[in-house]
Amino acid sequence: SVIMLKRLKQQVTEAVNAVNERASGDSTSMGSNEEKEGFVCPQCMNVFTSPEELSDHFLTHIQEASSSVPLRVDNPNFDSNIVNGRRKSEMEAMPIERQVDELMSQLKDEKWYAAELKKELERINSVIAQSNHVPEEEVPYLMQQIQVLEAGKSMVTQRLMELEKEGMGLRRTLESEKGEKGDIMKKLKELTSKIREITDENEKHKVEKEQLSSDFSILRNSAQKLEKELVHLNQTLQERPSEDDVLVLKNELINAQKLMDEITKEKEVELSEQQNAIRMLSQEREKQHILIQNMEKQLAESGSSTKEKVKLVSSLESSMADFSKEKEEMKKKIEDLEKKLNEQSKINESLRIDLSSSREAKSRLDDAVESNTREAEILNESNQRRLDELNDKMKTMVVEKKRLESDLRSIEEQTTVQNDNIKALEQSNLDLTNEISSLTLLLEKEKEKLNGKKSEVEEREKELRETKEKLADEKTEKEKTKNELQSMSTVLEGLRKESGIAKENAELLRSQIWEGESGMKTVVQQLNEEKERLAKEIIVMGETIKTEAELSSTKFAESEKKLRDNENEREGERKKWKEEMEGMKERLQQAEEEIGRKSDRFSELEREMEEERRKGAERMGRLKEAVEGATSERDEERGKREEVSRLAERLEKEVREKERQVNESRGKIEDALRRVKDAEEKARLLEEALSASSATLASTSENEKEKEKKLEEERKKAEELTLKLQSTVEELETVREELAKIRQENEEAEKYWKLKLSEKEFVIAANEKMNEELMEREKEREKELEEKSKENEEREKQLSSLKEQQEEDGVKMREMEKEKEEKERERMALQESLVLLSGEKEELEKIMKELRENGEKSNEKCKSLEFSLEEEKKKMEMTIEISNVREKEMEEERKKKEGEIEKMKDEMEGIQAALMHERDDRSKMEQEVKEKNEEIESFQERMGGFESESANLRREVERLEKEVKEKEEEKEKIELKASQSTSQLEEKMKEEENRMMEVKKEK
Repeated sequence: SVIMLKRLKQQVTEAVNAVNERASGDSTSMGSNEEKEGFVCPQCMNVFTSPEELSDHFLTHIQEASSSVPLRVDNPNFDSNIVNGRRKSEMEAMPIERQVDELMSQLKDEKWYAAELKKELERINSVIAQSNHVPEEEVPYLMQQIQVLEAGKSMVTQRLMELEKEGMGLRRTLESEKGEKGDIMKKLKELTSKIREITDENEKHKVEKEQLSSDFSILRNSAQKLEKELVHLNQTLQERPSEDDVLVLKNELINAQKLMDEITKEKEVELSEQQNAIRMLSQEREKQHILIQNMEKQLAESGSSTKEKVKLVSSLESSMADFSKEKEEMKKKIEDLEKKLNEQSKINESLRIDLSSSREAKSRLDDAVESNTREAEILNESNQRRLDELNDKMKTMVVEKKRLESDLRSIEEQTTVQNDNIKALEQSNLDLTNEISSLTLLLEKEKEKLNGKKSEVEEREKELRETKEKLADEKTEKEKTKNELQSMSTVLEGLRKESGIAKENAELLRSQIWEGESGMKTVVQQLNEEKERLAKEIIVMGETIKTEAELSSTKFAESEKKLRDNENEREGERKKWKEEMEGMKERLQQAEEEIGRKSDRFSELEREMEEERRKGAERMGRLKEAVEGATSERDEERGKREEVSRLAERLEKEVREKERQVNESRGKIEDALRRVKDAEEKARLLEEALSASSATLASTSENEKEKEKKLEEERKKAEELTLKLQSTVEELETVREELAKIRQENEEAEKYWKLKLSEKEFVIAANEKMNEELMEREKEREKELEEKSKENEEREKQLSSLKEQQEEDGVKMREMEKEKEEKERERMALQESLVLLSGEKEELEKIMKELRENGEKSNEKCKSLEFSLEEEKKKMEMTIEISNVREKEMEEERKKKEGEIEKMKDEMEGIQAALMHERDDRSKMEQEVKEKNEEIESFQERMGGFESESANLRREVERLEKEVKEKEEEKEKIELKASQSTSQLEEKMKEEENRMMEVKKEK
């Protein structure tokens, strides 16, 4: 920072010196150029004749100076690649905290530098302000210096802003890296704890190893002691070859053998435990290796954003390398332990060999003792006999051995067959898993369908809201119609006088109705026939469903006996049935919700219809007074038409007819209005003619008073006629207003009934769609039942095959049990033979005691016999153990199969319950279908009531149209009278004019 200030001061001093030098040079030049005439440029010292040329020339200098000023002046004391005297590469090598500290110090330096720049600027400004006698040539140079300083200031401020942004970014990275560092430290703590646990386990294993080595050394010492004792015993035996010594040696050898067997068993147990511990250690080592790999991946993913992470990773890698080295050392130690264990096993084997050698020494001692006997020659014959017997027994034993080997082979073959069966069952399991996957796909499709239904339900809810809004609008319209009906009641009071005409119209309508009843009856018959046909079809469908359900129940009852094996198939079926039942329940719930909504909608519609009927009754109560004679006939017609008007098409036809009639009435009303307008024009013309005639009469002389009186009388008559015309016009206007009201009412009624028709059609279409959906669902269920029946047939076949296999297995089990019993018998016989052999051995030992003086041949034969007997004994024990193991396996298999059979029974009970539930669901669905049909019929009956009401309204409209026609006829009559009176007046006027002309002529 001090260096930067020094440089800045040097620049400022150089600039000031340059300014002073230029000022001095300019003064000298001015002195030298005083002799020049004209206007001189202060920069290039050129002479101009006029001040305008000099100003233009000076402007070019200013533009060049402004263009020569750089837009951005680089700070000589600042390098973007150098921060606080350090390169960016050096900064990146430092940790982030130090980088932040360096940047903060750099920010402080830059702020200080900016403050110093401000001070220098203020000083320069003060110098400029104080120097009152600044020449004009120095002004642009000073301005350039100011611009340079301002550019440096802006650059410094920009750099400060950039450094602050970088500092904020570095702080954020520091915070994120601190979080990552904390996570890494947590993971390192976990790893260190795991490493500590592993080291503790290793230390434990080391302790166990030391204990084992100490035990091994103890055993080795004990073995050496035993060997020494054996040597000592051999020496003692050689020194004292007596019977007591031999017995003592035998007992000691037996005890030693027992000790060695116990020691070997203990060592084998310890070896197995150590092997298990080694396996556990290897598994933990693999797990730790996997954890370490995961940590390495996480560290690699966390990235190499900073050198600290790299250092941490390297330290972790070094620790991991140390850990791997320790693991390798542990492996080596484990291998050493295994080697030592192998050596120990070898030593045990050598001890066993020593024991066998001691046994041989014992036998040699026995031989030596027996060689001392002299009774061998006497007992040789008996020995030979017994040897022959033993040979015979050996032969029988060999035969039994062969037989046992054949039995073992047969058992192995059976095991292979069972393995094949197990493989087949595993394949069936795989097939079941595939079926389960397909069922899951079907479930997903059904879920999509349910989502679609949910969207439909939401759309229907929106439609319900719209219908509610429409109902509110209709209520307002009804109130309007009430007011209009009140106005109509006033009109009807005036029309009561004309009830006779209405009665005639009613008679005409009766004839028309009697004519239309024949067509309506045919329609009713057709509807009843269609209803009966649908009811028959529903009954047939129900019977077919019942028969199919009964057939399926019988099939399932038959399959109950067969379904006992194949557990995985049953589990898959159970899941499938559960899912199907859940789907059925959801569908039923949805159907119930839809039915509830529709019932609510129907109840709302019924309420609306009742309200409309009540209001219509109130409206029509006033109209019925005028048509009391036709009420009974209309009631009969209502009863007939309530049965007929079940189809919406009839309503549409009637609405069309109504529209046509309304259009006709509109045309008639327009014609009547035209006639009224024509009559008004004629009346206006008559009035004009009357006014003209009155003017002519006024201009006549007083002599024509009598004529004037006549004219006044005629005027009075004309005024009376005009009054009549006005009254007729007013009546026509009232009729027009009434007709307009009737038109509005008709239009509103048309709109209302059209809306009702559209709503009813929508409801009928929705009900038809629901019925179609229910029929489709029933068809789908029938198809599913057919598929399930096919699947059940296939499963019955599989079950029959499995049953056959089970029977075969049972036969094999029986055979195995028989073989087991035979083997048990053989084992008992062998045990008895062993007992006999042991007794014979004891006898032989006694005989050997007696025959000590026999020859070496008999001794060798006895040794071979004893060795063979021991081998046979071992083989028999092995066979007995194998047979016991196989018996246990067979018992376990039998228990498993019994458990599978019980599971299959439970599954069959669940399937039966599901079938019963499905039957109940079907009966419920049939009842729901019947209820919906009844609701549709009731709805159609209500539609009939609406049609009858619309017919009554049409009749009223026709009656009103007839009244309008009568009024028009009256109007025409009045117009005829008016035309006749006008013609008479015209004739009279002509006569008077003629008279006047004659009077004038006479004058």
